[in-house]
Amino acid sequence: MNGERNGEYEPYVKHTYPLDSDLVLRGIPKLDSSNQLHYDGDTYESDGTVTRKYLIGNIGTWNWQYITNDGDPYFVAYPVGKKSGLNILCSAYPTASNTGTANLANKQVGASGTGAGVFIRDDTYSDAATFKTAMSGVMLVYELATPTTETAEPYVSPQIVDRYGTEEYITDSIVPVGHETKYTSNISSIRCSLYASGGTTTLLD
Repeated sequence: MNGERNGEYEPYVKHTYPLDSDLVLRGIPKLDSSNQLHYDGDTYESDGTVTRKYLIGNIGTWNWQYITNDGDPYFVAYPVGKKSGLNILCSAYPTASNTGTANLANKQVGASGTGAGVFIRDDTYSDAATFKTAMSGVMLVYELATPTTETAEPYVSPQIVDRYGTEEYITDSIVPVGHETKYTSNISSIRCSLYASGGTTTLLD
């Protein structure tokens, strides 16, 4: 098809394809070197390969320590496999600091650039056992130092139908983390937008 029509009307048709409804993708928003916001996270490829870059944990199950001899008091835990740096997102403590324990404000979560610990200052609590009990059900997403892979349902490569009915098939596309969020594949001269189905707008699910 050369895209030419002699005045006749042809409606635009958008084709969507179901993804694995049992698959949960997760990640966190980041700023790139140009301070542009993007969502970095797990990836889901059309052959069913899932690369897990992030884990989500119930911090009420972690082993917390209460530290009082390092300036202002704080709680610290070391999630298994966490990458060093401020690569975290917590449902109960949305304000984060990358200064480690230095100048950590009340109700703030933090991490250092060199260690894999998660630091939380919450002056409501003064011992680790009480804090751990209170945090039951509180979720925190963190980046893995070493990504893992698993298998989900393969999906058909997206199909774009232009306004004149010409079809283009996009191969090797990837659906990054997020629900109801538009993403694009890096295909030469073609940008394909996908919606990850089944989910909510929250990254924590």
